[in-house]
This record gives sequence, structure tokens and C-alpha cells, in this order.
Amino acid sequence: MTGERTDRNSRLPVELLKLPALFSKQGVSRTWLYSQDQIRDLISDLRQHEPPAAALTAQRASTSSLRQRLDTACAEITRLRTENRSLRDQLARQLGLHRMQPASKAPAEPQ
Repeated sequence: MTGERTDRNSRLPVELLKLPALFSKQGVSRTWLYSQDQIRDLISDLRQHEPPAAALTAQRASTSSLRQRLDTACAEITRLRTENRSLRDQLARQLGLHRMQPASKAPAEPQ
């Protein structure tokens, strides 16, 4: 599939089990669809087989994927701390050089 969640029994994307999504995706008249008892009952049955959202979240967030996300975040924090330290050092050097310049060689202040 293309990354869409699907119902196991019907192979329909779960998003299509919601009637408004079905209307817009398929270009079907709302009045006509609501008048079709068999289709409405089928969609209701398929909705009952849809796993709860909490179960899907638990399935996606395995221990190894959480560990990978944590390791990635820690590496990014380390990189950002190093970059901040380098930028602070550069700023301190520039401020030191600026303070050492005689007042006459200082750039003119904007008016």
C-alpha cells in the first residue's frame, strides 16, 4: 500500500470507513449513500473491526524505535551544545578585539 492504514478484512483504507471521507474521495452523493442500507451497514461493521487508536500507537512505538529516536535526539543535543560553545567563543573573541581597538578607530555609530 501507499502508507495508508487499511482494514484487515476489507483492504479499504481506514479513512474511507468514515462516511464524509468516502463522499469526498469517491464523489458520491451523500443522499444516495445514506439511502443504501447495505453499504451503510457494511461500513458500520468494518468500523467495529478497526483497532483502537491507542493500540495502533503502541504498535508503532516499539522499544527499538523509541531507543533510536532517543539516541538521535541525544546526538543532536550534543551537536548543538558544541555549536553553541563554538559560537560563544567566537563572540567572546570578537568582543575582546572590539574592546582593544582605540576609540578613534572604532566604526562610526549610525545616526
